[in-house]
Parts: sequence; C-alpha cells; structure tokens
Amino acid sequence: MGVWRGILAALCVLCALSGAAEAATPAWLDAQRIDSGQSALNAVSCPSATTCVAAGPVPVVQDGGPSFEPATDPDPGASALNAVSCTPATRFCVFVDDNGGAFTYDSGTFGTVQDIDATTELESVSCPGTTFCMAIDHNDKVFKYSGGTWDGGSQLLQPGGFTSTTRVACVSASFCIALAGSSSGDRWYLYNGSSWAAQGLIDVSGGTPESLSCTSSSFCMLTSENGTASVYGGSSWGSPATVDTYNAAPQLHSACVGVSCVGVDYYDNVYTYASGAWAPGNPANIHAATGVAGINDVACATATLCVAVDGLGDATTYALPPNAGSPAIAGTATVGQALTLTHAPIAESNVWHYDDWRRCDNPDAGCTFDPISTSQTGYALASDDAGKYLDVREYIGFGFDQEGPLLSNIVGPISDGSTPSTTPTTTPSGSDSGGSSPSTGATTGGTTSAQPGTAGVGRGSRATRGGVVTLHLTCTGGPCSGVVRLSAHGYTGHARYSIAAGKTATLKIKLTRHRRALRIRSRRITVTLVIAPAAGTAQRHALKLNVYS
Repeated sequence: MGVWRGILAALCVLCALSGAAEAATPAWLDAQRIDSGQSALNAVSCPSATTCVAAGPVPVVQDGGPSFEPATDPDPGASALNAVSCTPATRFCVFVDDNGGAFTYDSGTFGTVQDIDATTELESVSCPGTTFCMAIDHNDKVFKYSGGTWDGGSQLLQPGGFTSTTRVACVSASFCIALAGSSSGDRWYLYNGSSWAAQGLIDVSGGTPESLSCTSSSFCMLTSENGTASVYGGSSWGSPATVDTYNAAPQLHSACVGVSCVGVDYYDNVYTYASGAWAPGNPANIHAATGVAGINDVACATATLCVAVDGLGDATTYALPPNAGSPAIAGTATVGQALTLTHAPIAESNVWHYDDWRRCDNPDAGCTFDPISTSQTGYALASDDAGKYLDVREYIGFGFDQEGPLLSNIVGPISDGSTPSTTPTTTPSGSDSGGSSPSTGATTGGTTSAQPGTAGVGRGSRATRGGVVTLHLTCTGGPCSGVVRLSAHGYTGHARYSIAAGKTATLKIKLTRHRRALRIRSRRITVTLVIAPAAGTAQRHALKLNVYS
C-alpha cells in the first residue's frame, strides 16, 4: 500500500489537468506483455485513449480491439523500429527504422516501407497531421513527408563533437523543432514551413536528448539522458532544471498534454511537471506495482491516460483502475427473437469493446463453444440455436490495457417456438476453452430456492509455474454459486463455481491472455481474486500464492 500511496501522490498533478472530478484516482496499472518475444520496445505513441502503437522489432498496435503484432512483418529489412508518431485524434501513424526506412499505419493497414535514407538509421519522427511529418536521422539530416511522399532530405549544420542523438517535434506544417546532441549541449533548429534555421545551443550539461514534446508553438519540453529538462516558451529555451538525480545517466523521457508533463526514467521513476515546475520530493517508482523493467518511452493521449513501454516487451497504462464488471444478455430466448447486449461496466469512460457470442450444447465450462457473432449490440436467434445455450465473452481496452475475457450470463436452452419461451438465465458463464472447470457439478438453472451463502478462499491455494492456479473455495450459509476471476501481470482466468452449503470445492484456473499462457518464474506470485456471486456483492482479495513446478 505504501508504494501505491506514493504513486498516487506523485501523479495527482496529472489528475487536475482533466478539468473534471473523477470518482477514482488514475494510477499506473499492471504491466501487460505486448511483445511476446520480450523484446525491447523503443517508442510509443497514443493519438487517443483507444489507439496506441509501439515500436519494437515489429509494430504492436491496439486500435479499437485486442492488441496484435502483424502476422507478416511490414518491415523485414530492419532489425528494429526506432520511433513512431501518430497524428492526434486519428488512426494514422508513421514508423521509422534503423535501416533508413519509413512506413505508415492507417486504420488497420500498414503501408509499404519506403527507403528514404539509404541505410542510415532514422532516430525520430513527428506527424502533426496525416499529410505532414518530419523525420531526422543519425547524421542530423531531416526528411519531410508531404501528401504521401518523402523528400530527399536536407542537411542540418552539424554541431561540433555531435554524439549522434537527434530528436524532432512538430506542431504543424509550419512549426517544427529539431535537436542534435553534442558534447557541449543540444543544438536546436527551427522549421518555419519552408526551411530550417540553426538557432544555437541549449545547455543541458552535455547530456544527449531523450525526449522532445511540443504541444504548441509556445511550449516544448526537452528531457535528457542525464536527467535535466528544458522548456521552450515561444522564442527561447529556459535554463535547464535538474529533475532526475537517481543515476548519473537516468535517461529521462517525457510526454506532455497542454503545458503539463509526465516524465519517466529508465529506472522506472515517475516525475510530474505542472504550473511551470517539476514536483519536488522523491519520485514514485512504479516497478514493484506494475512489473515494468527499464522504461524506454512514454506517451499521453489525455491528462489522465498515458502509456510507458519497457525493455522487456511490457507496457503499463496510467488510467483509472478499470474495476470491470460483467456484460449482460437480455431478451426472450426463442428462435426469431433478438437478444440485446449490455457492456460490462468499467471505470474508464473512453474504451473499446470486443465481443464474442458463443453457442454451446450445455452450460458447463467444459463445453466446446462455437463462435457465432462479434456484434457489440445484440444477436437475432436462429434455428441453429434451438436447444443450445449462448453467452458472450467480452474484452475491454484503453491505452495498452486490456480487461477480459469478461463473461456474461448464460441464455438457454433456446426454445424453437413450439414450447413456451423462457427468458435468459442469470447463471454466470463458464470459463473460456483452456480455462477451468469446477470440481463440483455445474448448475443449469438461473435461480436457487435456498437463501444464497457466501463463498470464501480456503487454505492450500497455490499456483504452478505453468500459470495454473488451484483454489480451494468454502461455502458458508446457503448454497454458493457464481464466478471466480483471477488476474496477475495482465493475464486472466475465470471459472464458475457451485457449492453446497457447508461444503468446499477445488477449482483449477489457467491464467492466459490471447492464447498465450503465463509462465511464472518466481517462487511466489500475487494474484487479484474476485469472487462474484450470482446474487450479491463481489469480494476482491489479493492472494500471495506459493509456486510449484
């Protein structure tokens, strides 16, 4: 709890930027593995709360649906993507690589790689609009993207003793700033819509630039390798401030919304800038709370939604803790009738939904489900549904965070119309295939005649290195039924339980995400456990489990 209190205190400045009171306070959430190979993620850009892209060995995109890495690498000639920039409030982005190549991403489609700089690596790119970008390479050469094509590049004046670190940021097609690191500080250049002009030296004690964020022609933030920060106020740069003294070279990255910024360093420390100053005091370190390890970049879509990426393929999202509920199906369970879907409630207001409607011949968790629809609103019952059971498995996401699968109630059996129709049951759905099945028999009805009891966690619960969690549940009072949800490090698992009064049950739940299983390397693991009864209030627990081979 002490770590989280420190995080919330350090980040409360960002909360005030939203201009509206929130029911809860944003926090850095558990890291999610977005690169399955655990490769370094070099850059991230989030043009909106529901679209974020990261640059690693290949692009990683979460854009209105579950995140994915393209089945075919759009840039096989490069060993790494160095940078990415997306136009705010769009789904248009440009990636640049270490082999002089650049390509676009636009609403789900990757463009062809264009060789714009022979084999010289491109280090930074900025796209204030969908038809205008600027990129800069290892040798201080800038390239303009206009109307779908790149020019041949123009040479900037090389600073004496330059250290081959460059950055560029644009606010519009008529205002860009470029930086080139040198042993005596950063040289800066200004673009006015037609040409670049050298402006002079920014003294940052010789540290090379890590991040350059411009939100207007009168505000830019530069943060450096050695932990200093400088602010551009419209005509000149202010004196550098030493923000990060954690290490001799903390590699401070930053992202800004308006005139407020968040900074993160390689050692997972977080800093905030508002009202013209960096917040004093010790920084919050988010490694223990999130699992990130060696942050390489940060981007903000809004003042209360940011994403940081690290050197092990993980991303942590700064947002309201989602506290997601369950989706619900309503309607008459008869062929020819339409069922309606209500999305699971979630604390974040700006999210995407992805829904899988599934058909099964029984309501048991071990049934093999047949996917029948991905509608986000409802489903018209057809003749093939007669005698079957339906439920919905829903994913919800924002930034690079995903919640799910969240399981709805079960509808069924579906009437063919020759017998009286029934309404959907209120039985929680079973886990998805590859999940778990309870050791006791599953209920098939929606109600029970006895007063429901309370399920709790008994002794002996544990996990295996393969990510299988064994839970021992107890039932006090009347009979207990509902669904158990587990989460750990971005992986989730679900199981339905039905326990007689005074009895116990053993559930085995496999923690997975997008068909990938969690491989536990620790001797102990902390999981978040939610016991949601069919009727009543859900219980939330944090369990520390021993891990066995």
